Amino acid sequence: MCGIAGVRQYGERPIDELMIRDLLVSLEHRGIDACGIALQNSLGEVSIIKKDDSPWRFVVSDDYKDFIEEYLTDDTKIALVHTRAATKGNPRLAKNNHPMFSGKGAIIHNGVIHNDSELFRTLDLKREADTDSDIIRAIVDKFGITPEAINRLKQLRGSCASASIHPDYPGKILLTRSGSPLSVGSTSDGLFMFASEKNVIHRAMRPWHERFGVWFQEQSLGMAFSPMHDNAAWIMGEKKRDFFTDFPTYYGTYKEPVRKIYQGYKQRQADWTREQASQGTFTHKDFKEEPVVEEKKPEPIRIANAPVRIIPVADEPVKDHRTFVTCPKCQKPLVVPVHQSMLKLKDLACPKEGGGCGSSLEGAKVEQVL
Repeated sequence: MCGIAGVRQYGERPIDELMIRDLLVSLEHRGIDACGIALQNSLGEVSIIKKDDSPWRFVVSDDYKDFIEEYLTDDTKIALVHTRAATKGNPRLAKNNHPMFSGKGAIIHNGVIHNDSELFRTLDLKREADTDSDIIRAIVDKFGITPEAINRLKQLRGSCASASIHPDYPGKILLTRSGSPLSVGSTSDGLFMFASEKNVIHRAMRPWHERFGVWFQEQSLGMAFSPMHDNAAWIMGEKKRDFFTDFPTYYGTYKEPVRKIYQGYKQRQADWTREQASQGTFTHKDFKEEPVVEEKKPEPIRIANAPVRIIPVADEPVKDHRTFVTCPKCQKPLVVPVHQSMLKLKDLACPKEGGGCGSSLEGAKVEQVL
């Protein structure tokens, strides 16, 4: 399961970098295996960047900064963002990450489609990625942002919250929702927004201000929200919503999945890396396989081997404070050196190199402390 969000500029207020960054990072808990952005200007030109990395690392990368500097302008009309929890399709391949893109339309999708392979055959469309979401891209590529595209998309079976843009339809967004959640909002200065979760829009639309050398974020919003009804499809046009219809692709009662995106993260990454390494292809030229290091219980520290010395009470105190113990297993007398005297007995072991048994000294009898 993934996270999707987007902004459409209708007024004078431009789409800024902070909105995009906050949308991405706020959706991170829905997917950290990959993330991406699609931007469209007034001419319809679509620019894409995506990376097999978590959003919080992506937004501080040079790739992200260079992309924003070059393609995010006052002429940017639409921004789409996606955070991916990879299921079908190795994220090491850029083609499998969102926005799904093959030179025409760009789409983002949250949900699971069960009949994608069947639709590729029956609609005579070409698959360009391993993901189930690629069927949405293929339909939008062929039919554009049109009611005809929606009619084809209605053949999907599964949960589907998606947003699509196409270079031949400047300023238009095709939004669908069936099962998967989607909230929409707008501002009085002409921004239309949508996201998998309403609070993500709240967070992204609170402007920051530097005052007195400190950064402050506004808490009140001049925003309005409207539910996008389940099983619905919209086409947001150049000035307003141009088209809406029913869109029933998910049948039954939808329940948000339990998200365990951080659990087993390292192992997942290593598995995908090994899988792609076996085919000799990586998303990035500088990508290197990182071996998974299994966490091992630290070996007990070996202590010095020495006979027990019993110090008479009448003797003068000794400055060299040491602890004398007897191994609970082999009964060997030992002395704990000064530099190890702060350690717990369970972290120490009877030294094999001194003729001991190598077992832990947890529970050892303390003979004398100096």
